[in-house]
Amino acid sequence: MRINVSIPRVGLSIVDTDQARELMYFSLTRVLFDFTDSTDKEGMQKTWLSVANLQIDNCMNSPFPVIFGTTRTADEFPTPVIQASLVRNKISSVIDFYDYAAVLVQSLQLTIEDVWLVSLAAFGNRILTRRVV
Repeated sequence: MRINVSIPRVGLSIVDTDQARELMYFSLTRVLFDFTDSTDKEGMQKTWLSVANLQIDNCMNSPFPVIFGTTRTADEFPTPVIQASLVRNKISSVIDFYDYAAVLVQSLQLTIEDVWLVSLAAFGNRILTRRVV
């Protein structure tokens, strides 16, 4: 069995409808996922994940528009920002054997502005205190 997923770009916006403003935008670029499971009992299971770029943007007219993202320049993009690989040997049904496990994360930068953090906390507080009718 093989599952192969390729997503060119996916994004998610967090919008505060009470204040009519977008708080942040989360995006992933070139997400690749591959899972292979051999049919024989003593085969291998292989899982691989790659994300070319990830970024969280501050959408509140900030001097710091990127909250979380890579520190790479555009010409350095061939190297994915996140890669993960796992190879599991199915030789035993009692014990999990992993022949290989690796996670690679390129350098990332986090910049949080206090005004954005207060707005996000207020938004979260309003959501938690709302009552469902």
